[in-house]
Amino acid sequence: MKPFQGCYYLGAYRALSSVQDAFLLIHSVSGCSWGALALHQMGRADDVRQACTMMHENEIVFGGEDKLREALEILKAHAPGRVFVLNGCPSDMIHDDIQGCIDVADCPFPVRWMNTAGYCGSMRQGYIDAMRFLAGELPICAEKTPGPSVNLIGIAEDDFRSEADAESIRRMLEPKVRLNAMLPVLTEETMRGFSGAWLNVVFRGFEAVGEALKARLGMDYIAVDYPYGAEGSRSFLARIDAALGTDHGPEIEAGLAHAAESAKKALHPLRLIYQAEAAVAGDFMRAQAMSAFLRSELGLRISAEMDDRDPSADAGGWMEQVRRSGTVLAFGSSFQRQVEDEIPARLIRFSYPVMDAVALGYQPYAGFEGIDFLLSDILNALLTLPYRRHGRFNP
Repeated sequence: MKPFQGCYYLGAYRALSSVQDAFLLIHSVSGCSWGALALHQMGRADDVRQACTMMHENEIVFGGEDKLREALEILKAHAPGRVFVLNGCPSDMIHDDIQGCIDVADCPFPVRWMNTAGYCGSMRQGYIDAMRFLAGELPICAEKTPGPSVNLIGIAEDDFRSEADAESIRRMLEPKVRLNAMLPVLTEETMRGFSGAWLNVVFRGFEAVGEALKARLGMDYIAVDYPYGAEGSRSFLARIDAALGTDHGPEIEAGLAHAAESAKKALHPLRLIYQAEAAVAGDFMRAQAMSAFLRSELGLRISAEMDDRDPSADAGGWMEQVRRSGTVLAFGSSFQRQVEDEIPARLIRFSYPVMDAVALGYQPYAGFEGIDFLLSDILNALLTLPYRRHGRFNP
């Protein structure tokens, strides 16, 4: 079996590292710190804010609390805005008193600790629990924003195309609905004003975070699909309009008209790929929405699907399904690159982690403005596919 996702610690790291003004202190062995850093740095090399207590054999035997206290003293000289302490399996197994070390350090900045030991669960669960942890850090605002506003729940800083996707979604919403804040991508300012939004918009799969925010802040939420394609974008705006009483009708009409024009320009290759086979692997938020877009708007058949809802999901089994099918296009992360190595197929990288591709500038996949970029990448990948003399895809 080949695991599809990492450990609980990696998921929590993704959420907590998305808080813009926070510094992460990893209380564990160097491998925990380096592994998370390697994945994060490939996505956001411009934003690395972490250190490690570097536990070794001596600390595993006699305890690592001295190193943690020393690390907190060093951080005082650097005066970060806030610190999150994350622990790995070794420090949890030996029961280091992390909270006690934080209390004694008496740092002049907020220091919060979450038990992030890798064996606590899957990467997905760690990500969800860390967002719920962050919900407990958010203050309650006295007043709501003057006009309709929403918070967006589920996009991490190191998600591929995250900044562009968030900007595309903001442009769809505004000016009729303001994008107030995003969780877990927070700043000190957006943390203070988070509960001032009228509504939390939770991407499907993160309803537990919506419930945590409702319990903590009394905020209502709706669960929506990630807005890929014309129908996905229309449905996204329609759900928000229904909840807030706003009207994005003209924007939806313009977006659908633009999508139709783009389809006309690429009509011939779109006809060629109708009923071709595709495979999808990624986090649930994106994977289920991408599969729906490929089926309903491009007419592709999905030969293999995998997401992170099942902690025991087998990437090896997914790959075997792909091998047995007529897959010509796969959607996944850099970890699905094997598809291109083993069979005549192309990989569209759309899900964390992406370590072998870049998307500089404004190149979203989400929203009406993302349709052209997504469609272009799909068609360009397929049009450069090696010719198959035998098989199910012979344009």
